[in-house]
Amino acid sequence: MTLHAKLGQAGKSVENIREITIRTHEAAIRIIDKKDPLNNPADRDHCIQYMIAVPLIFGRLTASDYEDAVAQDSRIDALRAKMICVEDPQYTKDYHDSGKHSIANALTVEFDDGSALDEIAVEYPDRSQTSPRRGHCAARREVQDEPRAPFSAEAATGDPRGITGSGKAGSDAGQ
Repeated sequence: MTLHAKLGQAGKSVENIREITIRTHEAAIRIIDKKDPLNNPADRDHCIQYMIAVPLIFGRLTASDYEDAVAQDSRIDALRAKMICVEDPQYTKDYHDSGKHSIANALTVEFDDGSALDEIAVEYPDRSQTSPRRGHCAARREVQDEPRAPFSAEAATGDPRGITGSGKAGSDAGQ
């Protein structure tokens, strides 16, 4: 959303963009760097180019922006075609660092006239810039730390058979 405002401040529009460089980590390139047609909301939700194009064009990215009504705007695919992803080795290292789990990305927007916006880098785009324990990264760590916990009767009762202190199976633990 920041870049949408910066476009306006520079007196530019998405039609003036020549290229967008996305500096990111290896996993993003492997998983969400999509060049092919995006046929449904799930495809769009897993495309970094789509998640950049929509906010640049509309100044927002909401759940409804993944639906066909928005996706049919030809400016989205035109802008996607101008994007390139490049791996930043430090971003890849930080992504795999169990103490950090950064999901950093940086964007540089270059215009047809040769000018460019200053690069914008964001280390934790889904939540607070200050806390590495959040979002899908935190959930992934919790499952890695205790893979059975979310599915276990033991998690609720302290007993692997789901038996509470009263000898009853069920969800009356702690009563």
